[in-house]
Amino acid sequence: MERLHWTRVDTRFYNGQMLQPLAALMLATLHWISPATREVVIQLSTFQGIRTDVLARHITRRSRHQIARILAHDGLPCLKKLRMWVRLTGWLLQWESEQTSLYRLAIAQDMDPAACYRAVKKLTGLSWRSARARGLAWLLGELGKSCRPPIAIEKRSGGVTPAALVRQA
Repeated sequence: MERLHWTRVDTRFYNGQMLQPLAALMLATLHWISPATREVVIQLSTFQGIRTDVLARHITRRSRHQIARILAHDGLPCLKKLRMWVRLTGWLLQWESEQTSLYRLAIAQDMDPAACYRAVKKLTGLSWRSARARGLAWLLGELGKSCRPPIAIEKRSGGVTPAALVRQA
C-alpha cells in the first residue's frame, strides 16, 4: 500500500499563512472547491470541535444554512458528514505518523471511543483496523469519490468540455 510523504505537505500556504498538514491534505484532495468552501475546510481541519454557529461567524456567514449551500454548491457532503471525513483523515494521519490508537485519540479529543469506532464504520463501511490497513491515500481517494465536483464549466460552455475547447483552438 502506498504511503504519503508529509514533509512536502506542511509547507503549503493559504492566504499567507502556513496550513497544518491535515488542512493541506484536505485542500489538495478537494482541489476544485471555492474560496468560501476552502475556509470551511480549513476551519474544520484546524478546530475539529468547532460549533457550527462559531464556524459560521469565523467565515463571515450568518447561519449553518449558508454553510450548507456553500458545501452543496461545490459538491461536498453536508457539514456533519464533512466533519466526520476531516476527523477520520486526522485520525489516520495520526495513526500513520505516530501509531496512536483510535481509543487514545478519542480520549484525547474528549470523545466516546465506541462512537469513534462506529463513525469509522458508518463513513467507510470498514472497521478501524481495515481502514487503517488501507491507509490514508485510500481514504483520501474515497473522500474524493464521495464528493462530486460541480459541472459549471460545462454548463457555461454550452455543453462543451474544456478538453474539446482546447482541441478547437
